[in-house]
Amino acid sequence: MKDAYRTVRLPDTDRFWASVGAQWRPGDRWSVDAGYAHLFMNSPPINIVKSQLGAPASFSSAVSGKYGDSVDILSLQLTYRFK
Repeated sequence: MKDAYRTVRLPDTDRFWASVGAQWRPGDRWSVDAGYAHLFMNSPPINIVKSQLGAPASFSSAVSGKYGDSVDILSLQLTYRFK
């Protein structure tokens, strides 16, 4: 995400996904699926100054800093097949 569009609510940045998954079939009708993903992200900077609508310029707000993002995703699924 470009710095111009980064917000405090959404500190998104470029990322690289690494994921792995497996399936186990204990019987003809049952299967168990599991997956894991880790997102490696840069540490995006933020430097935003915005004026308040209808207020003088001296009433602007500023946010400056650097985010430390990290995401881990774990999934588990149990499937039963009707025959």
